[in-house]
Amino acid sequence: MVLATMQWESVKAQENKSNSSDTTEYVRISLIVAGPGTAVYSLFGHAAIRVEMPLYSKDQVWSYDSSGDSDFVEQYLMGNIRSCVRCQATSSFVRTYHREDRQVKAYRIKMTQSEAIKVWKILNGEMKMGNNRPYDLYNNCGSFCTRVLLAALKNEPDFNPWPPIFDKPVQDVIYDRAKKIEGYKWQKLLAQILFNGKADESRSKTDKLVVPNDIVDAFRRAGLIMEEKVLE
Repeated sequence: MVLATMQWESVKAQENKSNSSDTTEYVRISLIVAGPGTAVYSLFGHAAIRVEMPLYSKDQVWSYDSSGDSDFVEQYLMGNIRSCVRCQATSSFVRTYHREDRQVKAYRIKMTQSEAIKVWKILNGEMKMGNNRPYDLYNNCGSFCTRVLLAALKNEPDFNPWPPIFDKPVQDVIYDRAKKIEGYKWQKLLAQILFNGKADESRSKTDKLVVPNDIVDAFRRAGLIMEEKVLE
């Protein structure tokens, strides 16, 4: 695990300097999506947040992952998996998924400098909160990325038009995504496992953005994606 370090005086100076939408000067934020794997728990792929700070030669990925203190598959199928917010070098993150033959793509998020710095502050705070976290529909890699990125934006983005499926209960949204994966025999079981969580109680459509590809689609509709590329 790589802990993020930064001089807070420099952060404050940069925040006060400009609210420009150009994020290349100090901080760049991207949504990272790893493709699905063959294991039951990797049905939808994995989402994370990339923070690049060129002035400090830092390139890190923050993600909501298994804490690794128990058998993942057994605990996942029982609905008891515990998780943590993990920070590691982007190169290490990418290598992990390449070893499983899973593609990793970066979607650069359009943000002002103050918004990008706020993302880093939120993530730094998440790191300090510990690792005894639930993993369910409301607490997973996708919802983690969605909540962090949206919390940093000063203005609520316009995601319209939403796909019709998002007008249905969140259970239907997840199961609809699972059904579309050809030849996958565990869709219903996995969907049932993920049905637990606070998102079930919410009418907010953004709470239903838990599948990585849905996050990408919604952010693209809202004009929040500047560019995308495959990470080698």
